[in-house]
Amino acid sequence: MSSRFRSGSISATHQYAISDYLLTFVGFLGLATPSFLLAAALGLFRQRLFGISIGGLMDPRYVDAPWSLPKAISVLAHIWIPVIVIGTAGTASMIRRLRANLLDELQKQYVVTPAPRVSIRSSCCSNIRCASRSTRSSRISAHCCRM
Repeated sequence: MSSRFRSGSISATHQYAISDYLLTFVGFLGLATPSFLLAAALGLFRQRLFGISIGGLMDPRYVDAPWSLPKAISVLAHIWIPVIVIGTAGTASMIRRLRANLLDELQKQYVVTPAPRVSIRSSCCSNIRCASRSTRSSRISAHCCRM
């Protein structure tokens, strides 16, 4: 869940950067790929690479066996594909919604208005005493910048 928020906020705050394009591509790929196709591709990948059976949540030899440590390990070896498939579309849509909402919020007046004041202070007030006085009021800040 936190990776969704992290990815969406990185994509919004670093707009048009490489990270934004990469996360946007992954998001669109997750939204555009049908879940059954992703599951089939991951199942085939798992079967070819690791030799684990494609169907079911456990090896066929554990289907009628009582629960044991090897059966639990078999379930863990098989469960990661459904977790990835179910989470991909949800994560992709959450990244897109969070990015859109955060970009809207970053353009609102209460975020945009304080920004020029901060940049003026940081550019014109070089010494520490002047910078500390500039945070008290804008009149002192204007006086400080003329000095």
